[in-house]
Amino acid sequence: MNRQQQINLFSLAAHRLAVARLREEPQRLLEVRGVLERWRVQAGEPTHCDPYWNEWDRLLSEGVDAIERAVCVSTDQAATLRGMSPLGRLISAGERNELLRQARRDGYDGAIYFDTFPDVSGLDPVAECES
Repeated sequence: MNRQQQINLFSLAAHRLAVARLREEPQRLLEVRGVLERWRVQAGEPTHCDPYWNEWDRLLSEGVDAIERAVCVSTDQAATLRGMSPLGRLISAGERNELLRQARRDGYDGAIYFDTFPDVSGLDPVAECES
């Protein structure tokens, strides 16, 4: 399995966990919508991220089942949406670490950059989209 496939599996596992969290705590959809809105405000003007953010906005409006159908599958479109996902705040640091440990046990030895994790480093997803 190549690195991109390994990263996609990691991302898929993380999103399955996030969707399970939304099923347990559906009120957190508002929190996730807030992340998406914050990204839009930070952008301040249209970016090439807008079509993905629009899709996420639609999915959040349609609910957990729609989110699961869109991102918890192994398609290129799902992988793209996972790469622009606002669901990261639903996954705890401990859960992220366990996902990373599992990736290492599965033989992945590279870096994993995953946009959906809560940002504690000051990275700006809008600036990343513009580059």
